[in-house]
Amino acid sequence: MATTSAHSPLARRRVLVTRPPHQVAELVQGIRLAGGEPVLAPTIATVPGDTDALIAAAHDLAAGVVAGACFTSANGVHAFARGCDEGRLDRRGLLDGLTLVGAVGPRTAELVLETFGRAPTVVPDTSTGAALGAAVPPGSGEVLLPRGDLAADDLDRALRRRGWTPRRVDAYRTVTAPSLPGGVLTALAAGEVDLLAFTSASTVRGFVELVGDRPWSGRVVAIGPVTAAACRELGLTVAEQADPHDLDGLLVALGRAAEVTGGRTT
Repeated sequence: MATTSAHSPLARRRVLVTRPPHQVAELVQGIRLAGGEPVLAPTIATVPGDTDALIAAAHDLAAGVVAGACFTSANGVHAFARGCDEGRLDRRGLLDGLTLVGAVGPRTAELVLETFGRAPTVVPDTSTGAALGAAVPPGSGEVLLPRGDLAADDLDRALRRRGWTPRRVDAYRTVTAPSLPGGVLTALAAGEVDLLAFTSASTVRGFVELVGDRPWSGRVVAIGPVTAAACRELGLTVAEQADPHDLDGLLVALGRAAEVTGGRTT
């Protein structure tokens, strides 16, 4: 996590955090260390996906039927780990026989190593599914993709172009949160939120759906190009985009956005 000083531009800034509750700890800590105030407003929730398919894929992987696996999020890693546990398979060493193990970025790569005891063989410089697909070497065989139900198929297409056969499993589903916490809509309308941090396209869609036609203001910061594209498609002006596309990069981008006064009201 990036370190910050007492004179950080985030000091005394209120930052809307749209991630689900189980994913906010690191970002919230970073905002607080920078002197900012996180405003917890999860716009999405994750629920289990196709558990039976996950268990079957895990057994096929253990049996050597699957040649590789690519992980595009922490949610995918956790969901596949649960599938292994429910299939009564030992996670440690499960990926050792694979030709290809991909991770979308360094944070996901660390989690793969921690969870399965195997460091990924491919981690792209840019943390997107398309970049991961472009970084994968040519090969053949089935590659397991434990992903969310809303994930784009850019990784699938890239794998096919390189000779692999993607086996996508809906490891989890993303749904819009029932509502925003009490007081958040009022704070947004009153200009009491300085920055809005979006970490995925689905958090953007959830925000737009939950806010509806109500007024809001604040500078929008996206974790990467896919999230930024979703913002623009839905009419949100992106003040800053993180680079690198991870939480450290997001905190730096939030700081840049905080240095600019003013905001935007829909």
